[in-house]
Amino acid sequence: MSNIDLNLTTAFLYFIAALSAWLARPETARTKISPAVSLGLLWFAMLVHAIALGDALLRGPGINIGFSHAVSLITWLSTVSYVVLGNDARLTRLASLYLAPFAVAASALPTLVPADHIVTYAGWAFRVHLVVAIVAYALFTVAALHALLMLFLEKRLLEGALHVGDQSLPPLLRVERLLFKLLG
Repeated sequence: MSNIDLNLTTAFLYFIAALSAWLARPETARTKISPAVSLGLLWFAMLVHAIALGDALLRGPGINIGFSHAVSLITWLSTVSYVVLGNDARLTRLASLYLAPFAVAASALPTLVPADHIVTYAGWAFRVHLVVAIVAYALFTVAALHALLMLFLEKRLLEGALHVGDQSLPPLLRVERLLFKLLG
């Protein structure tokens, strides 16, 4: 399977995961989609996304760190951190509802905007150093985006703009605790 096929398959899986999460909301309870189904689809999409990223980043004589691959990596790390660190049904619901739609665009971005920027390396130590540095900067970006999400949720809470279906979103303190897990 080519990298283009992997990227488009990943985007489709994220789309299906986001759609099933939206259909499993309490206000659309007439549908018979279990939240476990959308979580399983999200896990599968993250797995295929990891394979696509590994294939795109580590192919050839160096590491391909173009803009579209960096955005895709940051989105993948965001989704993984919410699902793994936030081992709570409401936090994974937050990932399915709000991060999966962004992951659709980010996983298709390397196909739509191919940006190859190959960094060659002298040996395995430089390759490890570069991968760790990229992951560190990506996690810092994830934490910054998470802080923006907290600001968005706090504003909606203070304005009283939460809908009935949003009541199953995690409390703001739990989202803040996840931020500290991301940082430390």
